[in-house]
Amino acid sequence: MDTPDENYPPAHIQSDSPPPDWAMVLFQEIIGQAVPVQQVGPSLQDILNQTGPLPPQTVVIGACDDGCHLLLDLADPHPGSLLLIGDRGAGKTQLLRTMMSSLGLLNTPRQARAALISTDTTSLAEAVALPNCIKAVPGYSDEAIRLVEGLVELAEQRRQGRQAGPAVLLLIDDLLALLNTLDDSFTGLLGWLAHRGPESRIWLAAALGSEAINRVDPALLRCFGAWLVGQVSLPAAAAFLACERSFPAEALIPGAQFRAWINDEWVKFWAPGLT
Repeated sequence: MDTPDENYPPAHIQSDSPPPDWAMVLFQEIIGQAVPVQQVGPSLQDILNQTGPLPPQTVVIGACDDGCHLLLDLADPHPGSLLLIGDRGAGKTQLLRTMMSSLGLLNTPRQARAALISTDTTSLAEAVALPNCIKAVPGYSDEAIRLVEGLVELAEQRRQGRQAGPAVLLLIDDLLALLNTLDDSFTGLLGWLAHRGPESRIWLAAALGSEAINRVDPALLRCFGAWLVGQVSLPAAAAFLACERSFPAEALIPGAQFRAWINDEWVKFWAPGLT
């Protein structure tokens, strides 16, 4: 398995003022009522209200205290695929939902598409309702294998100049559960896609519980260039992060705050809620 440069920077920070009114109308129609959570930081609506028109193939990730917004440009491969790490309740699934929602709000299906591998039936139902969703499948199914294999084939075709089309963001809400049901050859495919996929505008965003961080091959984790880390309370997980990326010990607000590795330092940001 190829391993990426460990100094890949994560998602670019760009700043931007009010989107068209259709954005929030579409958001409300597609998502409906979000799962009730205690809202501490800004919502996705707050961020969209503060930004101007954003370019195609943009995904909202979060907001920093200095007023900047953390945005992922799906046309720029340098950040690398996204790995979300944190305790149970840290907000990983909520952040994935926000990313998928913002992709649908800010892009037509011709510009960007999303796919989901999930162990949660509610998340699968929400994803299928999005016009930008190409597929939503359970993590323990053969469909998940076929989805990854299809995206690997598409990435290869694009690398050879034989296929164009929209950017694709594959979201995985439980990386360990997916890996536990599949063999080593699949793990190799997934690692290749995480590392090389963004060059062909095919991205992964995968969530991993901090209690499972020592149960996944570190070589696979390093295939993800951008690490977004929420609250981590387990000493073994914190030690791993400190060793890999000098992760600071300062506590974060569970369900609201994450850190992203940007320009060789950790930058704290607020994960937007859907309300």
